[in-house]
This record gives sequence, C-alpha cells and structure tokens, in this order.
Amino acid sequence: MRILFTEPIVLLVTIYMSFIYGILYLFLTAYALVFQGQYHFSAGISGLCYFGLVVGEILAFIVVVLSNPSYVRKLERNANVPVPEWRLPTAILGAPLFAAGLFWFGWTGYRGAATHWIVPVLSGILTGFGLFAIFLSLINYIVDSYLMFAASAIAANTLMRSLFGGIFPLFATYMFDGMGIEWASTLLGCVATVCVPMPVLFYLFGKKIRARSKFAPAPDIEKEKRERLESDEESRVGGGEDGPLASGPGAAGSEEEKREEEVAKDK
Repeated sequence: MRILFTEPIVLLVTIYMSFIYGILYLFLTAYALVFQGQYHFSAGISGLCYFGLVVGEILAFIVVVLSNPSYVRKLERNANVPVPEWRLPTAILGAPLFAAGLFWFGWTGYRGAATHWIVPVLSGILTGFGLFAIFLSLINYIVDSYLMFAASAIAANTLMRSLFGGIFPLFATYMFDGMGIEWASTLLGCVATVCVPMPVLFYLFGKKIRARSKFAPAPDIEKEKRERLESDEESRVGGGEDGPLASGPGAAGSEEEKREEEVAKDK
C-alpha cells in the first residue's frame, strides 16, 4: 500500500478509476430506478437498456484497436522503449464523454414518459465509451510507468476500486430518491468533470513526475539522458580534433621565427 500513498500517479489514477468503477456498479441501481420507476418497464425489459453502455464500450474497444498500430510504430521508432504518456490520448478523449453521458442520463431520464426511453438509453453510449477508454488507458499507463513495480501498483488500484464498487450501490437508492435523478446525476457529472483535466495533466507533466519517483524506472528518461551525454561527448571530441589542427600552423610559425632570430644573432 506504500506505493499508493507515496506515488502521485498511482494515487490520482486510482482515485479516478475507483470513481468510474463505482459509477459502473451504481448504474446497476440507477438504471432500475429510471426505467422501472419512471418508464414502468419490467425488470427484464429494463435490463435491455444496458445495451447503450455495451455499445459505447464496444466502440471504445474499436478505437483502442485502431489506434494500437500507431502506438507500435512510435515504440519501434523509440528503440522499443515505452513512453507511458503515449497511452493517455484515449483517456483524454473518453474523460469528457464520460462526464457528458452522466449529465445526459440524469436530465433526460428523470422526466419519464415525457421523454422517449431511447434518449436516456443513448446516453449510455457516451458513458460506456468513456468508462472503457479511461479504464484501459489508465491501466496501461500505470503498467508502463512502473514496469517491475506494476503488480504492486495494480494491486493497490484494484483494492481501492473494489471498495468503491462495493460502496457506491449501497447509497445509490438513497441518493437518487433524496436528490432526484437529475440532481444526483448532476453531482456525479460534476465530479467527473473535475477529473477531466487529469489525463491531460499527466500527458503534459507525467514525465517530470516520474523523474522524481522512487518506483518508476523511467527508461525513456534514461534513454534521453544517454543520448544527450553521447551528443555532448561527440561535440567535445569534435572540438578537440579541431584544436590541434588550428594551433599547429601557429606553433610551427613561432618556431621558424625563433630560428631566424638565432641565425641573425650568430651573424
């Protein structure tokens, strides 16, 4: 657990992933409240409304698969040294969509028959896409960042996620009944919106954070340092080779002048 509380990347990513993991289980209750309570669907029919989430997750999977060749090409150009921040664009795309899906669900589902049932179902496409994209992207980010310590980081992450997944459904009914479907979803959407910049910040500053870490090996940073040292060494060697050539003629000229002076003195 030490890695969870001493590593900013592990801590912040775990909090974000635990939140979206809790939302996944909370929606098992929220969908029933909306589609059985507001639209008066049977339990079996309301279960079909989860297809919106499923479609969103399938679309996110397709995007991840299509973007993987680009990642592989970057990796090959970098001598197969992984740069963890290359994993984050999918999460950067998914984060605002996830938040938008929560607002969409709340402000269309609470009206019941006044809004066609397909409208809140379609919100699940954004929520499912964002959930899958964020989850997969951040898991890969942790693995690439911590390498031999990834198992410890993932274990801490899984523990926290499991706690959130177990706790969120316990208060779901009270929250949606007490606040109303629209305002409860707005609260969740606001928390998700606050988390939207997180993948962007890691993309911009993750390398600096990893450089100060005790657990992140950072082979990409070491590679850059080696290349910089080699470049500096080549510059010094090049300067040393030019030096004797430049000073040689001058030295030879001064010796000739001394000889001429000695000859003149002898005469």
